[in-house]
Amino acid sequence: MKLLVIILIVFTQSVLAQNKIKPVVEVGYSELFTDGYFARNLSVGLGVKVNEHFYFQVNFSQEKSKSKSLYQKTDFYRNQTIYLSTLYKLLSDDYIVSPVLSLGFGTEVKSNARGKIVESNLFIQDTYLGQPQLLYNKGKIFGKIKLQADIKLWDFNLLIGGGYSYFRINVDYLKPEYIGNDLVGYSINENRIGIMNISGWSLDASLRYTLNFGK
Repeated sequence: MKLLVIILIVFTQSVLAQNKIKPVVEVGYSELFTDGYFARNLSVGLGVKVNEHFYFQVNFSQEKSKSKSLYQKTDFYRNQTIYLSTLYKLLSDDYIVSPVLSLGFGTEVKSNARGKIVESNLFIQDTYLGQPQLLYNKGKIFGKIKLQADIKLWDFNLLIGGGYSYFRINVDYLKPEYIGNDLVGYSINENRIGIMNISGWSLDASLRYTLNFGK
């Protein structure tokens, strides 16, 4: 995250010197596929077009799982993240289609799973089942890399392609507590490091609009 901020500052200074900055707005949709976890993601981004090749944005996204526990009446997993992203467009604006590579880093803002018991596939549980389980703490690190085709449509750009996402979540490992043979609750296992890693591939599409002032 610190490296991305430094890069953003350097390029912003370069843009101000050249006076070529153009605001951009982007809306996106993606489908995430991991081992046992499938989700839909909607995002909105605000940023700047540095030149014909570089873009920088601040993005807000909301993700919702496509499946949940079949055995308990619980909600779908949801989270909201904020992240910085940079995009490099290989070809100039003279080309209608160009390959683009983007990289983003951020963190979780909110999730309906905080303070709740979850499975390794992020299914939310409403009761403690008695075996070692996970207590969702907070999503800490979010990262994503995407390779897409940028298709020029007047002042709009349609981006279609795929990506790979990584999400690191802080969790507490729980262990059952018994009185005799009766399960009375759980306690946090201090001997285990509380980290859950979720990663997988995605299909991504977005529409970006560039504001051309003084055109």
